[in-house]
Amino acid sequence: MPDKQKDSFSEFDKFVDDLERDPTNSKLLEEGRKWLWRAFYADKKPTLISLRLSRGLSQKRLSALSGIPQQNIVFYESGGELNPDDAGKMAEELGVAMPVLYGAWETILVKYEQGASDEQENE
Repeated sequence: MPDKQKDSFSEFDKFVDDLERDPTNSKLLEEGRKWLWRAFYADKKPTLISLRLSRGLSQKRLSALSGIPQQNIVFYESGGELNPDDAGKMAEELGVAMPVLYGAWETILVKYEQGASDEQENE
């Protein structure tokens, strides 16, 4: 990732962190995440991202609640192999049963596999 792009992400992360410190803004951000879920994900097969958004959680907040490092949550949401201990913690914090969590994770894998197949066909 180019340095300029990293800087813009860092600035945005700092901006959101500042907003999250205020209880009113934090609640509004939580409601915004839930709105994103309702508007874009509610009628689709769940993914780890959609499960998190349905609870109004950021990756950072889920990390704090579950004790799972944020970079692991990013990895899992991108289809990285789930650590069983982390899966249990995530399921608990997201309020879902383990089969639901694993199903959401598998949905990501299917999407990536389909995307890879589409790319190979277009070569």
